[in-house]
Amino acid sequence: MTTVSTPDVLPAPRPRHPLLTRGQLVVVIVTVLAVAASLVSAALVVPPAVRGADPALPVRAYLQAVVSGDITKALTLGGITPAAGDKLLTDAAYGQSANRVTSFAVLDTAVSGAAGTVLVRVQQGDQSYQTAFDVQRERGAALFAPWRLAPQTLPQISFRLAAPIDRALKVAGVELTATKGLVTQRVFPGDYESDDAGPADYFAADWYVTASARFGVTAVTPTAIGLQLADGASASIASAAAAWLNGCAASTQLAPSGCPFKAIGDPTVAYSDGRWSLESQPVLTEGDWDAALGGWPVATTQPGHVTFTAHATQGGLSGTASTGSVPFRVLGVAIPESSGKLRFQPITGAAVAAPTA
Repeated sequence: MTTVSTPDVLPAPRPRHPLLTRGQLVVVIVTVLAVAASLVSAALVVPPAVRGADPALPVRAYLQAVVSGDITKALTLGGITPAAGDKLLTDAAYGQSANRVTSFAVLDTAVSGAAGTVLVRVQQGDQSYQTAFDVQRERGAALFAPWRLAPQTLPQISFRLAAPIDRALKVAGVELTATKGLVTQRVFPGDYESDDAGPADYFAADWYVTASARFGVTAVTPTAIGLQLADGASASIASAAAAWLNGCAASTQLAPSGCPFKAIGDPTVAYSDGRWSLESQPVLTEGDWDAALGGWPVATTQPGHVTFTAHATQGGLSGTASTGSVPFRVLGVAIPESSGKLRFQPITGAAVAAPTA
């Protein structure tokens, strides 16, 4: 007997339905694109905001302007307003200085609330030193509020002439005036050279005198500028001394006040109609600058000669008394003046007395 098997009957397949409708699929795609766009936007926007919140950022910008010699920009970034007398806060003046800031490196930052300090190593010429810059956080979101430099205090340079006179000087190519011997200027770090710009007929200020400035140093000791006699000084001093001596010789007194010669009379003799005669002027020479005297000492290398004559009466006798020709010496100081001329100031009390009449 043959057995016939019948195949198993499989159930009919269920109808398939889409997971998402077309509308739902569009929503998903739009959402994914929006998320991607937001991520890209965050990648582009957040890092600059983070960088703007870096307290070292304004310090770097300020110092880079100095390195580039862009003083105009540095003044703005540093919150510095030049005063009327600030003649060296220009690109041109800074360009004339030497040993300027060439590079820098941020070493550390410290923040406390809305205030911070940035420690920097500065390379200036062949010297390297550390200095700190104060920064302040601007108002805004605590996390991303940018930082700005606190108003900067610039270093200064100062020159002091050997004498307290007014005189024109040229510093970094800019003409300045030393008032009572002193000139002070705010500057950016560097070495600034001074040249004499005043009249040089009788004396001149030393040239190529350098004052240095660097960040973080506000107290300044004036750099001394010496004075030197010019070729025309000797003739001027001799002329001034001669004028003084002529005034002394015009006296009728035996001992003219403040003069380098005098006659010592006999107390029993009456003198009248006295007369001094300058037979020759002394030959003078100038020494090196003397700070205590405030000028150049003047001494005699060859004495002058003078004679005093007068009518003399003693008892019933009368006649002419004379000292004869006697030498005398001169001591004094040649003092510089703001006019550029020299004033001869005699030193009295060291004069040589003439013989008795």
